Amino acid sequence: MQPFGSPAVSSLELWGPYASARRDNLGEPLGPDDGKAVVVTRLPKTPPFEGRWEVALSALVISILVVAMTLVILRGAQSNREVIALKHAEQIRFLATDFLLTLRRAESSQRGYILTGNSLYLQGYRAGQTNLPIALSRLEEATSSQPIQRLQVARIAANYEIKRREMAETLNEMDAGRRSEALRILNSNLGFNQMDIITNDVNAVIRFENAKASDIDSRYSLIFAGSLIILIMIVVSGVVTFYRIVRFSRASTAHGKALARSNAELAALLASRTAEIARVNEEIQRYAYIVGHDLRGPLINITGFTAEIQNAQITLDRQFQSLKITHPESLAQDALAAVEQDIPEAIRFISASAEKMDRLIVAVLKLSREGQ
Repeated sequence: MQPFGSPAVSSLELWGPYASARRDNLGEPLGPDDGKAVVVTRLPKTPPFEGRWEVALSALVISILVVAMTLVILRGAQSNREVIALKHAEQIRFLATDFLLTLRRAESSQRGYILTGNSLYLQGYRAGQTNLPIALSRLEEATSSQPIQRLQVARIAANYEIKRREMAETLNEMDAGRRSEALRILNSNLGFNQMDIITNDVNAVIRFENAKASDIDSRYSLIFAGSLIILIMIVVSGVVTFYRIVRFSRASTAHGKALARSNAELAALLASRTAEIARVNEEIQRYAYIVGHDLRGPLINITGFTAEIQNAQITLDRQFQSLKITHPESLAQDALAAVEQDIPEAIRFISASAEKMDRLIVAVLKLSREGQ
């Protein structure tokens, strides 16, 4: 056992290309990579045990930061009600927006029917008759616990009732055949002004919920920022303390284990790479066998039958040429074109493809032989 604070020497043999990348702890190269074993190296001195007060101070700082982080976590746990409030604000914004969009679709449907007389436009209005009371009821229920919002929604309900009666009156006039009266009510801008009032009221509800959500988000941002700062300080203090403690430990034993581990990892890596290369080489040879024996046979058949077809085509061509001279009227032009042009062209295409396939098989077999 080396005395505490004295140099500790450990060695490890590295092989092949890994050796050239290693340096000793003094920053000097270990030597040229000649494929032979390289011996690694001596470890630095263990520093004397000093600065005990720094370790104690770091531990105290960590303790304080842990307490502060605990308080922040407890504060976050107590803010569960604010999370519920944030979800509730989002729900109210959604319900208010849904109500306004449904009302606008109903109004557009009403105006389209009055202006065109086409009853297809009434689909949006009829859907609004069913959905608007439900949407308004849900909005009233969602704001029932908030006095300011409850009053605002009550105002929306009152103005909606005026708008509903105006739309119903114009449609009643249309049903009675008094289109001019319906147009007069439509052009009076009563419904238009009422929609502006309802839109402003709905936007007021949304702005109120936006402000509430923004306030909650601000508080959560502060809590998150504080937690992050404290966490970073804890990590930094922990790293510094750990560094101090490790610096005072006996580095020779730790370094020796690390180097032994590295040697074992390199040996395992070499064995893994060797097995991988052997597996890939075996797959290549198996693939080359398939190419050489299973594909070449059909290719020879294709080439042989192509030659037979070509000989038959030559015979047919001679017969057609003879008939062309002696009995030209008995020859169909499409049959003559097939014998003189189409069949030779198809034979050339098949022959070229077979030659290309043959070259590919030869190249694969060559690659397989080189891999061996």
